[in-house]
Amino acid sequence: MWHLLTGYLVPAWLFLTVVAVLIHRFIPVAPWLMVHLLLLGAVSTAVLTWSQHFSDTLLRRKAPGGRASMGVRLLAHTLGAVLVVTGMVGGWWPLVLVGGILVGANGLLHAGTLVVQSRGSLPARFAPLVRYYMAAGVALAIGVTLGVLMARTDIEGEPFERLFIAHIGLNLLGWVGLTVVGTVALLWPTVLHSRVLQTTQAGARGTLSLFLTGLAVLGLGCLIDQRLVAAAGVALYLVALGRVLVEAMQHARRSPAITFAGWSIGAALAWFGLACLGFGLVVGFAPTWAAAADRLELLVPAFLVGFAAQILLGALSYLLPVVLGGGPRISGPTARELDRGGLFRVIVVNGGLSIYLLPVPSLVKVVVSLLVVGTLAAFLVVMTKAMRVNRRLRRATDATAAPPRPAVPAAASRRRTGPTVTAVGALLLAVTLGIALDPAAAGIASGAASAGAAASQATGHTTTVDIVMKDTRFSPDTIEVPVGDALVINLTNSDDMVHNLVLATGVVSGSVAPGTSKRVSGGVVGADIDGWCSVAGHKQLGMTLTIVAVGAQPATGDAAMPMEHGSAPSGGTPSAADDLDLIRKP
Repeated sequence: MWHLLTGYLVPAWLFLTVVAVLIHRFIPVAPWLMVHLLLLGAVSTAVLTWSQHFSDTLLRRKAPGGRASMGVRLLAHTLGAVLVVTGMVGGWWPLVLVGGILVGANGLLHAGTLVVQSRGSLPARFAPLVRYYMAAGVALAIGVTLGVLMARTDIEGEPFERLFIAHIGLNLLGWVGLTVVGTVALLWPTVLHSRVLQTTQAGARGTLSLFLTGLAVLGLGCLIDQRLVAAAGVALYLVALGRVLVEAMQHARRSPAITFAGWSIGAALAWFGLACLGFGLVVGFAPTWAAAADRLELLVPAFLVGFAAQILLGALSYLLPVVLGGGPRISGPTARELDRGGLFRVIVVNGGLSIYLLPVPSLVKVVVSLLVVGTLAAFLVVMTKAMRVNRRLRRATDATAAPPRPAVPAAASRRRTGPTVTAVGALLLAVTLGIALDPAAAGIASGAASAGAAASQATGHTTTVDIVMKDTRFSPDTIEVPVGDALVINLTNSDDMVHNLVLATGVVSGSVAPGTSKRVSGGVVGADIDGWCSVAGHKQLGMTLTIVAVGAQPATGDAAMPMEHGSAPSGGTPSAADDLDLIRKP
């Protein structure tokens, strides 16, 4: 019953995350909310729960206070997270402050509990891995403190960007990353049914010290305003992470993954390594802190979906049957329910994320992201069904002398061609639908615009126009260009969100980050051209542009064709009927 009650917290946070994704257009601070519902809510709750569970196992000793102590920590974290989320959505900084204090103090309490627990434990081979959980609790306290400071409206400019980078580093690389490293050292070979070595790279002397040194140098670089120092800290962290990932690859080579848990955890570790590498490169090579923070936001999907969501769902898929218990005859069917559609789900999530990170049109990103979110949300359905199966089998076992015979394990022998083809087909369909919704953004010019441009003769002159993007509008939103002139647009994004410009001729500016500018060549103007921002929803909000070709010839074609049925009156007097064409295509 204890595991059922505590286990419902993570699915509840996951459900709220899915809801926030679906209605994010109507929620204040939506990007922040989606990230923190998953990381501060679901992932952090799972970290608190499972790190204590693994510590009890590794140290062979219960924590001081037992389940009551764990319940208090979960309650404190949940309350603190709710206050932080409420304060950010409502713009009430005192609530954010109180919630942040609760979350940070709870992280220190969690670390302190593990320290006390480890001091009285018996010597154990993998007990040093518990130190990762202790260090993670301290990193959470520091990272949350930085987050609370960021919530103050009077911190702007480079100090804010430095806080942002340190906040991400300590929370993602520290709180989540250290916990994952300390856990997968044993969980990963267990999931793969690979032999656990006498020692692990994570538990080897100096590995944790290298992780902590990297985090400390990263924080120091942000503090003293030295980006190269911060990048060096990420590099040290990567060296330590590389040791752990190499060992993980060796396990996978000896015993390849055959279940959703194995595939999901393996993919999450790969994304974590790539995201950390991108983190270091962005901080090291960006010209300013503001540019580094802006580019770092591009890595959020990799950290959020590729790493955090997949490691969480993969670990839960393996651990839930173990914790619910009941023996092999009950945990086996439970695990098989959690493994349903595993290969399809993994391919869609990782393939969709890869497409999302490519420079594809905005509506393609929207459609693909909805497919990925729906696939991730399917875990909630699968988990609910698995828990029903577990309860049903338990009742059947209690009511009969002999428990039901389990189904024959078939994970290794299941056909993989069908799920693979289905997953690839779903991704291709999503991409096709996104392109169909906005063909111009994909470089497919409309016929009329292309014909008009082709028919015009270049004058050799160039018209240069400055356009500012502000408040989800182009300013000016109408420009005049002599027919035959080459058009050059200087785009400046003065808004607080990313915009772009798409012309009906197929010209696409690409994303323009807040506070940056971009020069766009519009080609030779031969006819009026429509333009718009293709970021989902912006065109509907009125972010459109009209390019008027001054001196262009009137359009010829269907509109100028004489009427086939009827003619001018015999007297030659103009008639209103001449303006009508009843067979013209609308």
